[in-house]
Amino acid sequence: MAGRLARTLRRIAGRLARAPRKIAGCLARTFRCEEEILGQGHCLLARLRGIMLGPVDQMPWDYPDHNEVSLRSFDEGRGSSAPSAEEITPAISGAVGESSCPYRYDVFLSFRGEDTRNGFVGHLHAALRQRGIAAFMDDEELRKGEEIGPAILRAIGESGISIVVFSEDYASSGWCLDELVRIVECMDMMGQIVWPVFYKVDPSEVRRQTGRYGQALIKHEERLKSKGGDSEKVERWREALTKAANISGRHLVDERESDFIQSIVKSIWANTESRSVTCDPIYFPADLRWLEWPEYSSPSVPFKCKSGHRKLVGLDLSKSSVCILGKEFKHFRNLRCVDFSHCTLLREIPDVSSLPNLESLDLQECSNLVEVHQSLGRLDKLVYLNFLNCCNLSCFPSSLKSRSLENLILRGCSKLSRFPDILVPVKCLKTLALHETAIEELPSSVVNLVELKELYLRDCTDLKNLPCSIYTLQHLELIFVDGCSQLNKFPKCLCESSDCTNVSLPLALPNVINLNVQRCSLSELSFLENLHCISSLTILDLSENKFVSLPTCIGQFTKLQQLCLTLCKQLREILALPPNITSLQAKGCESLETCADLSNVLRYNPDESPWLRRIDFSGCQKLIQDQCSSNCNMLSIEGLLGETRVDIFYPGSKVPKWFAHQSTRGLIRFPVFSESYPDIAGLAFCAIVGSANRKEASISCEIQLFVNKQETYGCVDCFSSLESDHIWLLYIPRRMMWGLDAKLLNHRSQFTVLFRASEETLRSCGVHLVYKLGKQGNDTKIDKSIDPLNSNTEPTSSHVRGHKRKERFSDS
Repeated sequence: MAGRLARTLRRIAGRLARAPRKIAGCLARTFRCEEEILGQGHCLLARLRGIMLGPVDQMPWDYPDHNEVSLRSFDEGRGSSAPSAEEITPAISGAVGESSCPYRYDVFLSFRGEDTRNGFVGHLHAALRQRGIAAFMDDEELRKGEEIGPAILRAIGESGISIVVFSEDYASSGWCLDELVRIVECMDMMGQIVWPVFYKVDPSEVRRQTGRYGQALIKHEERLKSKGGDSEKVERWREALTKAANISGRHLVDERESDFIQSIVKSIWANTESRSVTCDPIYFPADLRWLEWPEYSSPSVPFKCKSGHRKLVGLDLSKSSVCILGKEFKHFRNLRCVDFSHCTLLREIPDVSSLPNLESLDLQECSNLVEVHQSLGRLDKLVYLNFLNCCNLSCFPSSLKSRSLENLILRGCSKLSRFPDILVPVKCLKTLALHETAIEELPSSVVNLVELKELYLRDCTDLKNLPCSIYTLQHLELIFVDGCSQLNKFPKCLCESSDCTNVSLPLALPNVINLNVQRCSLSELSFLENLHCISSLTILDLSENKFVSLPTCIGQFTKLQQLCLTLCKQLREILALPPNITSLQAKGCESLETCADLSNVLRYNPDESPWLRRIDFSGCQKLIQDQCSSNCNMLSIEGLLGETRVDIFYPGSKVPKWFAHQSTRGLIRFPVFSESYPDIAGLAFCAIVGSANRKEASISCEIQLFVNKQETYGCVDCFSSLESDHIWLLYIPRRMMWGLDAKLLNHRSQFTVLFRASEETLRSCGVHLVYKLGKQGNDTKIDKSIDPLNSNTEPTSSHVRGHKRKERFSDS
């Protein structure tokens, strides 16, 4: 840092000697600004100022605000000519050399007090102090007035690291934004480390100044304009926000705050304990323990001494130009953490057998990395391995033997065709991310990932087989093999494969919650019979596969709520359905002819009642309409549906006969008498929609219910890729009718239902009032339709006035 400052000042001295008229004025104003921040008694500042502009008592000007200081004034203060670069440089170097002292503070905390002072930031500050880290956290007494005070600016400049806590209302404080501008200046000019923390805020909102950040800046702009303030200030704030938010930082969303704080403290502790300042030429102290040099520009690591630096524990050369790791790399026997992430020129990781203590190796986004030496697999202390998006990596260790491994990320390694053998039981690895790799099969040794909970093989288009031993993973909860287009079968059982002859576990995948095999090539589903997750499986996605029949064993999965069969174009029959399903997606099953009885699925169960039930048979043209209608007529049966909303969508062109009120227009009215009020259980709606030109189209449909001209319910749904007419059936329970009891009149009430759909796509509609079990309604059937365009008694729609309470659902 000192060397960099000295070189900068040498250049300034040379320019001053050549063009004193302009530069002297700039320097004068600069020193005045810095004196306000650092104080007039700052020794280095006073010395540099004396060298470059002369003693204070000899300066003939009072720092005017003009762009230039006259040459006459300069000459009167310094003599007939400006000092030469040769005269200035030695003194500058000496002054800088005397200033190479440690920072006053390890950390400066920039935050919005009202958001986080008594919570997150207060706890972070306490945790830092507990570790002996000097952290500056201002108190309320310093924050008086609109302008940021010199004490704060001085503290920023005297800190090694600035942590900027971007909370929801950070940008509403001009004080905070001024702090941020100063922090970014110190980062650019002095190399200060800046760590953004996004506290329950989306980083993109900060980076782009949208949402609350955008609104706050607009208010600042209006306030400054009204007061005739600095018109460019808001632009400086925007630039600082963008620059700070583009720095790799930490994002708190769902993580426990205490764990999040400890991870920050741990990183700062390691940084402040070991950080060393370098100068030009590069000399590192022999006891250097931690080096962070992002964007380092040399092609080789910054060490030449073969025997030195043996105490180095951490090395961060992320985003650097390193392309080769030379022989000197083998001398770092104490290295534990290595970060070469985003080093796009790096092609090879050499022999690392001399690094027995290595725990963390981060090589994510090293897009030209081709080979990792086999010795990496023999290291037994590895905890973290990250090769995310190393898209040219093809040579990887054939085996791994670290029992401590917690993270193994190979996602996006699109040329990696073999997964390593796991030679020892690994109890800490919970997630295995292998998305978008060229892996052809998993080895049977995955059985050693004994605590694995999440397995991701999404879009591994070369994957052909899964090992039978996968069934022995007792803690596995999520299995994603979607997009593995060459996978045509699952292993059937634990005893039919040679790689599991010694396995004798009684349960197969007993804890799986989510199984996703969409976009594979499965021709049959007999493997479902082998699974022991019937009381845990909640989501099953079988979309875009080649099986013909959904087997009856599916009915045994009592916890299964979401079953997706979308675009299973060869599926002909659904023999059974899970008893507690809430969503059945069978869109585009063009060969489907028969489906199990829906009555048990739709029947109300007070112990297992879901919030929403949705069934989609759109595009299932061979499914017999009468079968669907008879299955769905229980929508009209009193009391069977209970407190649950139900949506059913299937091909058809006629409103079912059991709907009491039908119309070919978009409006239906009917009276309900007061003696029936207590018996109302819910309301069923029907809309027939179809493409205007009988070509594939996407259609939106809206339904609104008015009781005595007051809106009582509304919803919109969207249906895509429709070529023929389809029926949308909707049931809503009484509890979902907004304030119904307050809207009912003493003698009788008028119910009005308004249907709207995309232009010329609504064919007909129907409404049916559903009563409690054993009760009979007396709402009068109205045969004639009323065209809303010609009606002068239409209800006043609060939707038109911006009503926001409608429920919206999409079939996508």
